[in-house]
Amino acid sequence: MFKNKKKQAVVLPKGAVYAKLKNEIRFVSKEEMMNLPTSVVQEEEQQELQIDKAVEQQNTETNASKPEEPLFSMRWFNYLIYFSLWKDVLLLLSDGLMSLIIFVNMVRLIILPDISYNAFQWLKGFVFVYGISRLFFAVCMVIVRFKLAKFEKEAPRLFVDLVTFEVVCYVVYNIFIGIILFEKISVLNICATIMANIIYCSLNRKYFDRRKKLFVN
Repeated sequence: MFKNKKKQAVVLPKGAVYAKLKNEIRFVSKEEMMNLPTSVVQEEEQQELQIDKAVEQQNTETNASKPEEPLFSMRWFNYLIYFSLWKDVLLLLSDGLMSLIIFVNMVRLIILPDISYNAFQWLKGFVFVYGISRLFFAVCMVIVRFKLAKFEKEAPRLFVDLVTFEVVCYVVYNIFIGIILFEKISVLNICATIMANIIYCSLNRKYFDRRKKLFVN
């Protein structure tokens, strides 16, 4: 028992029962609690209810103040891994195999009548390298596809880089073939291919940057 001469914050254990009578604060035993006035017990219960409500309201306000993470649609992602990438793999395989078949037929020839011997040798070399590169890109596309499906951290960057290199090789091949065969190079088609690739890669990079928290494996 002590006198509360000065205003002090008295911290009581949770669930403790106390009586405040004539500026006195004292603990009440279980035996004494049975003899306490009903008003004292009810006042204690009301105070506990008010404290619980205040804590609950504070937790609610704290949770409401936290910004919710936006939910992004994954339809484009599903389109890529279930259709688009497999389609690209088939196109790369067919293009690569066709180039190798052309190379085999060119090996049987000594020379083409419209170009010189040296130009013909260069042409065979470019066709062979192009065919092998298309098969290589097809294998890489399959690997990147499964990395995307597993949500690996580096998968989006590898996908964009692979698409960029594949288009660069395609453009370079067509330019050199046009030079060797003295054919008119369609600058418009080449520029359109480059611009389409830039737009496609930029949109995909932006798409995956917004969802980079998903790719953590």
